[in-house]
Amino acid sequence: MLDQNSFNINEPQRQSLLGVVVYIMRNFRVMLTLLLSYLAVAFQSFSVGLISTMILLTLALFFVVLAYYQYRNFTFHIEGDSLVIHRGVFVKDRLVVTVDRIQSIQITENLVQRVLGLVALKVDTAGSKGSELEIPALQRQIANALRDVLNEKKAEVTEEIEVEPIPKEVSKKTLVKLGLWDLIKVGLTENHLKTGMVAIAFVFGTISQYQEFLLEKYEAEVDEYALMAVNSGLKVVVLFLILYTVFSIGLSVVRTFLVFYGLKAELIDDTVNISTGLIKRNHFRIPKGKVQYIQWSVNPLRRAVGYESALLKPSSSMEEVAKKQRIEIPALRAETSQLLAEGVFGEYAVPNNELSANAMAYGRFTLVLSAIPAIALSIVSYFLVPSIAFVPALVWIVIGVCGYFYGRSVRLFYDEHFILITRGVIFKQRVIIPSYKMQSLSVQSNVFLRRRQLSHLKLYTAAGSKRIKYIDTKTANFLLNFGLLQVEKSTRSWM
Repeated sequence: MLDQNSFNINEPQRQSLLGVVVYIMRNFRVMLTLLLSYLAVAFQSFSVGLISTMILLTLALFFVVLAYYQYRNFTFHIEGDSLVIHRGVFVKDRLVVTVDRIQSIQITENLVQRVLGLVALKVDTAGSKGSELEIPALQRQIANALRDVLNEKKAEVTEEIEVEPIPKEVSKKTLVKLGLWDLIKVGLTENHLKTGMVAIAFVFGTISQYQEFLLEKYEAEVDEYALMAVNSGLKVVVLFLILYTVFSIGLSVVRTFLVFYGLKAELIDDTVNISTGLIKRNHFRIPKGKVQYIQWSVNPLRRAVGYESALLKPSSSMEEVAKKQRIEIPALRAETSQLLAEGVFGEYAVPNNELSANAMAYGRFTLVLSAIPAIALSIVSYFLVPSIAFVPALVWIVIGVCGYFYGRSVRLFYDEHFILITRGVIFKQRVIIPSYKMQSLSVQSNVFLRRRQLSHLKLYTAAGSKRIKYIDTKTANFLLNFGLLQVEKSTRSWM
């Protein structure tokens, strides 16, 4: 097995020659948009199609040549305590990142890379938006060796004590390993409404780019089917709902397989190790010290099969990476959720002290927020169908009642070690924040809240903030002082 001594990383190195194929496939994404435009005009006439084909073939050849020079001009090496990358064809860049700025190093592979036996190495740095540096076409052994070199240099610069690797069987706990049946259950318990709406928005956004061409060719057919749909009335609505439901559920299952296929999450020593994905396989490690808080969520369907989802929130320098790589474990049992909390934050127990939000304030807020649309709908209904003019008012009251019960679900548990926030009636959520991870707290209020002696308490961490709304002002100020005291007296590093 190749190690860091098998190649001279102090001299400029190129990627695998197969990286040319990786760059060709990346350039093909640009070609895809051009191909759609070509199809939109190629069938207008033979001459237009011939000219379009010649242009498209010329561009394809250009992108192939470009891919070769993207590979040839890309070199990487370590210079002192910095990773140096040269890249570019028409505009050449020299990127330098010192190892002390490196937050994490991830190894990923998509379908093309997997077929070619290659991986991509991504380096995320403090203050960056997403992956600042990427080497997209390395042999896995070289990628692992380069990652080890960078981690060792980072340890040396930060004066960390290098520890001999612990055998895998020691301090290794498997949180979850999803099989085929687990994936199906996760897919069937996804948020199908959200999935369907996103898909419809994407389809309409794509179609709108070629709206003029499509209407020119198929305007008569569209008008005919639109008229038939209007005349069919309720039948079309029912059919649409059925198709939308089937489509959304199917899309949720497909998306689950693409994102979470082969998901395995482990606690190994001081890191959370997750590998996941079908077409694009992600292998990444999250140092426990980078995790600022963990957020669990569950919907009724997922709760029915005994699962809940956990989202690990690292420091903000890794936040964009977290979104892209989905630092999420979608199917945890109660015992593995507890294991995750203990593994990341140490011994964890629900804090003893508890306070609740003001449920009436939540009810009033939802009533005020929904009052204008409710009144508008009532007026419209009165003139169009007077017999149902009272329905918007009833819905308005129901919304206020829902707001009240949601407010009753908002609770905060606290002690000198942890803060636990729970909320939600149907879609439940809880967040665990170690007290030493908090960077600051604030109490917020306005003239309407002050009249009722209420405030909002906001907790700030390196991964963002969490707010508990509509709590008693005296209690909020007490928690402010209590939290700031924990921040000041803690000697533990939030990173």
